[in-house]
Formats: sequence, structure tokens, C-alpha cells
Amino acid sequence: MADSSTPRTTRPLRRVTRSVVVKAPLSAAYKQWVDLETFPDFLEPVASVSVTSETYSHWLLSVGRITREFDAEILEQIPDDHLSWRTIGGDLAFTGRADFAAVDDSSTRVTLSVSWEPHTAAERAAATVGIDARVVASALRSYAKHLELTGGPKGRSHVTIKSVDSDDPPPANADRA
Repeated sequence: MADSSTPRTTRPLRRVTRSVVVKAPLSAAYKQWVDLETFPDFLEPVASVSVTSETYSHWLLSVGRITREFDAEILEQIPDDHLSWRTIGGDLAFTGRADFAAVDDSSTRVTLSVSWEPHTAAERAAATVGIDARVVASALRSYAKHLELTGGPKGRSHVTIKSVDSDDPPPANADRA
């Protein structure tokens, strides 16, 4: 019989980090990333993004007949440097960070890191064979191609962030647990 005082082991978080160099100035690369409502224009699984407040957004992903929905909270934003976020509530749980660094006046290195915990057998299998890393790399390539073709953000949802200690309340349906 197992001792109930024995701590449960937790599955390790998966962390995937990939980079891409985009042919765009630092400011344009950063502004495109924070133009959240344009993500469906270049990321196939993203069906919609709605900015619900200065630090919160609602996401709907769709792959075939599978849909996932979640809210995201921006944790930290340093313009033209980095943006970090986490999901709250919903069907997916992960954290992410996008870092931006000028390579020269017309090129920017964008590094995307995502940490998540696979829960289902299918998610664990996908992580084992590196599908998550391929998804992150593909997302960066799509972002770069979109930015290079369009020349930058359209301004539909440029997010302006207050301090992390903002009094801005979470959306009504956000589970802050």
C-alpha cells in the first residue's frame, strides 16, 4: 500500500525553443507579434483571437474537427525586446515567451519558447517524437513569411500593456487558479 505522505511525481514540463531571422526592422517585428488579432491570417490552427482587455485575450484553435479554446494573460512586455504570457482557463495550459533582437537595421531574430505539460496519451506521444518542436518552428516560419509579405502589422489589435501589477481585472470567464 502506498504511503499517502509520499509526494506525487509530476510530469516534467516540455520546453521548446526555436528562432527565426525575419527581414524586418526590430520595431516592425515586435509590433506584428503583438498585433494578436492578425494571428489567424498566418497561423493555420488559429481560428480567432479577441483582445478582451489590455492584458487578456481569448483564443480559438481548430485542427480538423478538434477545437481548443482558452484565455491568455500577458505577464510581461518590454517593447521591442520581449513578451511573455500564460494561458488561464480553457482547454490548453502553457506559457510562452517571444524575444526580439536586432540582427541589423533591416533584420530581427525572433526566439519563441513554449513550455507545456502533455496530459493525454496523444499529447505525450506527440511530444516524444518532437511534433511540438515542429509546430513551434512552423509557427515562426509562418510569422516571418507573413511579416515579410505584408511589411508589418495592420494595427487591428495592437496591445498596450500596463504594469504587471495592473488593476485591470481578468475576463469574467478566466480561471485564475
